[in-house]
Amino acid sequence: MANLLWNGFRAERDQYVVVAVAEDVYVPSFDSAAINVSVEHSQGFALELTTPYQPKRFLRRAKLKFADGVVAPGILRVWPERRGD
Repeated sequence: MANLLWNGFRAERDQYVVVAVAEDVYVPSFDSAAINVSVEHSQGFALELTTPYQPKRFLRRAKLKFADGVVAPGILRVWPERRGD
C-alpha cells in the first residue's frame, strides 16, 4: 500500500513541497508493533520516525501506550535526484 502512495506522490511531485506516509509496522529490534512515519522534503531531505506502541483496553475503548521512538535518516523516494546538504 505504501508503494502506491509513494508512486502517486512521485507522479504528482510538482504539486508538493513535503510528503509523508504513515504505516503500522512490526519492528523486530523493538519486538513490538510501531508507527512509522516517512517524511520527505522537495529540497532533498528525508527522515523516518518510528515509535513502538502497545494497545491497552480500558472500558471498551482502545488506547495506545507509546514507547520512546527513534528518528533516523530516510530514503528519498519522491525526489531521489535531490540531496540536501
